[in-house]
Amino acid sequence: MTFLLDLTGTLIVFIFLIFAIVLLKKENANRLSNIFFSGFLITNIFLILFSLLFRNGFFTPSENIFIYYFIVAIFFLLAPFLYLYFQSNINSFFANKKKNLIHLTPP
Repeated sequence: MTFLLDLTGTLIVFIFLIFAIVLLKKENANRLSNIFFSGFLITNIFLILFSLLFRNGFFTPSENIFIYYFIVAIFFLLAPFLYLYFQSNINSFFANKKKNLIHLTPP
């Protein structure tokens, strides 16, 4: 059972990585929304990878507290990337301004 979960997580990481690279390489009118969605996918990649590493015993939160807090900081980037992605798709006058980047700052 754990082998299937690890295999599924690894496949999802590779699929997300390929999709993020394709989105970043694609040149179109929605370039900004592609960047935000790629950021969302990359943060998911980090979370899945770290969960696989924790699950298999490579890291423990008590031994590597810096890595644990890094994961928590990455987790808080999911919602801002998704919010900025939807704003760039819904709002036709959306532009990447400094006031929009405040969403990406850690709490």
